[in-house]
Amino acid sequence: MSKTSRFDLVVIGAGSGGFAAALAGARGGLKVALVERADSLGGNAARGGINSWEMGVGGTGFPFEIYKRLKKVPQTVGIYRLGRHLWTDPTFPGGEAVLDPTLRYVDSLRRFLHPGEDKFQVWHGVPFEPEAYARVLCDLLHETGNVTVLTGAGFRSAAVSDRRIIEVTLTDGCVLSAETFVDATGDLELAKAAGCKTRIGREDGATYGETAAPEEANSQINAITQIYRVNPCDDPQGIEPLPSDVPSECWWRPSFPVAMYNQYPAGGWNINMLPTMEGREYLSLGPGAAQIEC
Repeated sequence: MSKTSRFDLVVIGAGSGGFAAALAGARGGLKVALVERADSLGGNAARGGINSWEMGVGGTGFPFEIYKRLKKVPQTVGIYRLGRHLWTDPTFPGGEAVLDPTLRYVDSLRRFLHPGEDKFQVWHGVPFEPEAYARVLCDLLHETGNVTVLTGAGFRSAAVSDRRIIEVTLTDGCVLSAETFVDATGDLELAKAAGCKTRIGREDGATYGETAAPEEANSQINAITQIYRVNPCDDPQGIEPLPSDVPSECWWRPSFPVAMYNQYPAGGWNINMLPTMEGREYLSLGPGAAQIEC
């Protein structure tokens, strides 16, 4: 590709939203560029440990297509049910999620009562292998014949005219122009470059007519979490012991937080600590320092 290229649609960020925008545009006949600063597609779903989607998220759209592709390859996708339920306050299904081969995709679209509880509704999520997931995304985009995928280069700057982005420059020096741009970055990079107003926190309910929003706006944002994959080890002697200074009691809160344990289709467990750090603290530290602290 030349240093300056013209497209109908340029999508910056190839996570779930960016992938969907690019695929929809390409299937509609547009010439699309999909830009991702990482070396592969999928965003948090492939690279951040969010290796499952939950009830209702999949629906019958692109996620269902992805699911059907993954089902053709053994040990790449499944449906889970709750195993041991660990939280006494059933506001979120923290605990163990184990694969259940008797469940179908449609079960991930329905709510169920947890056994032994008459009020707590649970769902059946769809865990997947992240590498296989990323390959399916690439295949679906490639099959359209209309998508140029650019990895390893992120957004650097934008040229704006009359509050419209007319071209963007990437970190590798490439310049992309288009009639339409989609900001699928995690930090609203294009929106900020175009002069759009942004805010961090929760709007009040009156702003967008959201009944679940607070009466007054606040700065609350989601907490963040470290997510790990733990795989079986054939030789227990090869497992490193815990450092001697790891305390048996939690020193920073009354007790250790529980986690969500999702079983992977190819073996092992996804462990989501729920959460590791409050969101405002993460923003104040920045990604590098926050990861060290976590």
